[in-house]
Amino acid sequence: MKKFILGLAVILGMGIIVFVSFPTNELAEENTVEESKAIAESELRATEESKHPGINMGILPSEIKEKSINLVGTWETNQVGIEEQIHTMTHQKVHAEFKQGAFEMSEENIDALLLALERSVSNDEIEYYKEVLSKWKDGDFSNAVEVHNKLWLEQGGTIGKAERLLTPEEEQEFVENNFK
Repeated sequence: MKKFILGLAVILGMGIIVFVSFPTNELAEENTVEESKAIAESELRATEESKHPGINMGILPSEIKEKSINLVGTWETNQVGIEEQIHTMTHQKVHAEFKQGAFEMSEENIDALLLALERSVSNDEIEYYKEVLSKWKDGDFSNAVEVHNKLWLEQGGTIGKAERLLTPEEEQEFVENNFK
């Protein structure tokens, strides 16, 4: 009987180790998708760098450490992350030869960014972005090209300058391709 219990314990122990060692299919699938995106971004970087020597691709979406809007922080703790989220938010509204990254321009995301700026020590740049985001919250996106190009230049952009606002049909296609 003791051998039976010992054997059963060993088998159960091995089963638990095997179960814990292997991710669930859903988790494995999620990791594979993230890895695939990172590989695609890496390949895109290599392609664009070979086509445009000296190009500065900036931060790739997979390189951003704080992907969640809940982790924005304040301007003092995460200026780069806040600027990157505002920049990639403009991609929903502007036409450009090359866009890298997408962050949905939703009321929730705009509110979270405004809150982060409200919690920050005020300066001219913070006030500028508060004004930008307040207009967006009110449905006025007429400044999106200007905002995109300001951030794009600050990040050393060399391709992908915004040329105009997207048409409603183009924006709908962008939303469906990136957020649905």
